[in-house]
Amino acid sequence: MQSNAPARTARVVKVNPILPGAGVFSNLTPLFAALLSAAFLGEPPRAYHAAAFALIVGGIVVSSRR
Repeated sequence: MQSNAPARTARVVKVNPILPGAGVFSNLTPLFAALLSAAFLGEPPRAYHAAAFALIVGGIVVSSRR
């Protein structure tokens, strides 16, 4: 039996982002959160903040290599 209903198909569409480097900045969100919490809430930076910063920046450097 055939249906007269239109078939639903998925299409893959490539979207060109307006800001191609925006992904790098989204990875910096935890860093900005730590800096703003220190500035506005008075939370002191800890050693794990420095370790996380190094891992974030290292990940960005590795992923941005061509």
